[in-house]
Amino acid sequence: MVTSPSENQKRHPVNIRFSLPFLARRYFLTIVGGSEQRGPERRAVERQNNPIKTATNVIFVAGFAILFYLVGFIAIAIQSSIVEF
Repeated sequence: MVTSPSENQKRHPVNIRFSLPFLARRYFLTIVGGSEQRGPERRAVERQNNPIKTATNVIFVAGFAILFYLVGFIAIAIQSSIVEF
């Protein structure tokens, strides 16, 4: 059952959620953004329970950076006629 947010819970201005098929499984990605509403205690607890510096996060960011720079390099190569078609 889908419930609507209560009066105390406001929706994020940016709320992007989607899943991607990869091999035999599906993975999801969620991006939310907006002004910070959590108190300092809750942020400290969540920072301890969900650390940013994990091996999986480093691998994800490195893979995303490699993909980003690879696409940029290909675009520059095509634009500057390094690669001729």
